[in-house]
Amino acid sequence: MNFKKIIFLTLLLVVLGAASCGDKTASVVTFGDMLVTTAINNDNTPVGNLPVILDTSPKIYTAIELINAKRGDSVQVVWRYLAQDKIIATETFTGRRAQDRPYDFVGGPGPATSWLASLIALTDLNWPNGDYEVSAELNRKAVKKIGFTVATENELDTANKKAMIKSIWLGKGINSNHQIVSPTTIFAKTDTNIYAVVLTNKAPARTPLEAKWTLLETGEVINEFATSATGSEYISFVLNLAQSGKTVWVKGNYTFSLFVDNTLVATKNFQVN
Repeated sequence: MNFKKIIFLTLLLVVLGAASCGDKTASVVTFGDMLVTTAINNDNTPVGNLPVILDTSPKIYTAIELINAKRGDSVQVVWRYLAQDKIIATETFTGRRAQDRPYDFVGGPGPATSWLASLIALTDLNWPNGDYEVSAELNRKAVKKIGFTVATENELDTANKKAMIKSIWLGKGINSNHQIVSPTTIFAKTDTNIYAVVLTNKAPARTPLEAKWTLLETGEVINEFATSATGSEYISFVLNLAQSGKTVWVKGNYTFSLFVDNTLVATKNFQVN
């Protein structure tokens, strides 16, 4: 055998070995997405993702994606009420989806990607409000967790409104895109403008927003503004020295309060020195 053939065969073995290793890596079973919801599709995929769930919902599901699942894989799901550190339900899945096991994942004979769904029902548990955690253990090793909250209608409404606000920044200037360029929470009594910028998150069309600037030591509302938001956008509010009827800011602690449709959702404190 000549030298060139030896080199060719060596390279071929290396390539085949790498391909074999790649196939083995690709076929390892792993968790994909894990979500909490109140409804699922026929294939156990979730309808939405609900970190806060109404306390009158008849069922709560956790939908878990299994990637490269095969025969012999198993998943144990544990539901826990955190206030009492109490396990309220457990369920085991073995990849044998059938007519009488519709919530199981599909396992094998070759690697497959599918979803399982574990559920708790209000009629069985009459769950209290508060924080919960669902954990999933794959083949007694890998663990994936997700938390959610069961809340009253008013609490759910507040949580949904809070979710419409992604971030709030304070500073001394903004750019043409209404973004803070000089972020700070400490201002001088002679600063002409104090800016607050709010980044909304998927707000329904024309969602009402109200902003209030308050001196904490006295409770005096220095100024307030109203506007509306749609979708995800930067919205700026400016507290102007002259428009507030002052020549200098009073030294002290202030707060910027943001309301979504008359519900307080966030505050940001700052100082004037």
